[in-house]
Amino acid sequence: MPKISIIIPVYNAGKYINECVDSIINQTFRDFELILVDDGSADNSGKICDDYAEKDSRIKVIHKENGGQAIARNKGLKIATGEYICFVDADDAVNPNMLEYLYEAAEKTKSKIVFCGYTETDKKPEDFDKQYELCLKTHHIDEKKLKELFAVKGCYWIVCAKIIKKEIVLKHPLPEGMVYEDNAVVCRWLYEARNITEIEAPLYFYRVNPEGTTKSVISIKRFDYLKALQMQLDFYKSVSFFDIWERISYRYFGTAVSFYKIAKEKFGETGIDKKIKKDVLKFISKNNAQLIDKDIDDSALLLLSPFRMKIKRIRRGVRRRLNIKRGNA
Repeated sequence: MPKISIIIPVYNAGKYINECVDSIINQTFRDFELILVDDGSADNSGKICDDYAEKDSRIKVIHKENGGQAIARNKGLKIATGEYICFVDADDAVNPNMLEYLYEAAEKTKSKIVFCGYTETDKKPEDFDKQYELCLKTHHIDEKKLKELFAVKGCYWIVCAKIIKKEIVLKHPLPEGMVYEDNAVVCRWLYEARNITEIEAPLYFYRVNPEGTTKSVISIKRFDYLKALQMQLDFYKSVSFFDIWERISYRYFGTAVSFYKIAKEKFGETGIDKKIKKDVLKFISKNNAQLIDKDIDDSALLLLSPFRMKIKRIRRGVRRRLNIKRGNA
């Protein structure tokens, strides 16, 4: 059984897949399997994957109809046999020492997740050894620090640039049928792991590529970010992280208003603006106790102008019910 299973969803990545796969098979750490999931590519990506598999027994290839990045990753996960899972995008690349550093840190600290920094491919340092000798610092992240991570952005929130214990990913697989799935699931991985280590070095190199698996998904799929935030908020509420819930809820509201305006102006015929409004009001109704307790102030209501009358009615109704309960107590 290999120590690490690397899963790469591949979709029309013929231009970059060689650089990506070469950066994996040339790792200083050798005990891994590489699972390439061809997600119905229309170019020569599938053939390139097969060619690599013929030359290296550590490489497995899955060919499937196009279904999106999350489905492709979950498909690879089903046949993965490694102790840890590592996700890489087909148009990205990694430092030749990445797996070695991540696995050694995991063994040393008994961490269930180890993540590293990332940078754009055209900004990767040329002097690898010097760069990483200076920056390779690991530190354990305790529960208090974990809570702080939930309030920030960065490498914590992408599924790449890390190794994760397989049982954690199996328990919390990537939500399918949406983009921004990272935002919906990584918080669950971090909470489940608790024992986490960070390597302060950019060992993962991502490419800003308009033709890639997720970077090409613009337009209406952009609104999936709201769904991902809703899933985050449901999670924080379920584990009673109400301070984080409150902070992210305001981000959700602000994003919803921004998306609502864009949807109304550019995608009005699709009805997506009405769906956004419906989802926001459903969220407010579902969480009215927390929202009343924290009390959305007038400035926030102004921000939520498309929904303010409904919010006011919900608040009045909740307060009325609370007053009745107190009067009967």
